[in-house]
Amino acid sequence: MTTPIDWPLSLKLAANDLDLARELLTRFVGELPASMEKIQEAFASGDTQAKINTVHHIHGASCYCGVPDLRLALKQLESQLNACDEEALITPLYQIVDDAVIDVISAYSTLHVTAPGDYDKATTH
Repeated sequence: MTTPIDWPLSLKLAANDLDLARELLTRFVGELPASMEKIQEAFASGDTQAKINTVHHIHGASCYCGVPDLRLALKQLESQLNACDEEALITPLYQIVDDAVIDVISAYSTLHVTAPGDYDKATTH
């Protein structure tokens, strides 16, 4: 398992533009609670297409931030939803996504309290 936020990957995805990497990560993390709420609503509705669309949207956004564990968990959940929306198969993957979201938000909180120039130091231990 990698760290929830891979800062070198974030920079690489932003073409080594520090400000852009920060902005993308900040926006993504800021939208995670609402995004997870949308996923919960889609799952509660039982609408398979709504589940797929919501997870796909968040998965796509995760591809522009250095959040490899969350990106992989979303990819796996999206793939499984596309293959077969069977609760016994989906529930464990949904829990992995939920755990990864919590990890990313927690890791971001650690970054957020450090000075902005310390992003790379905070994530490279």
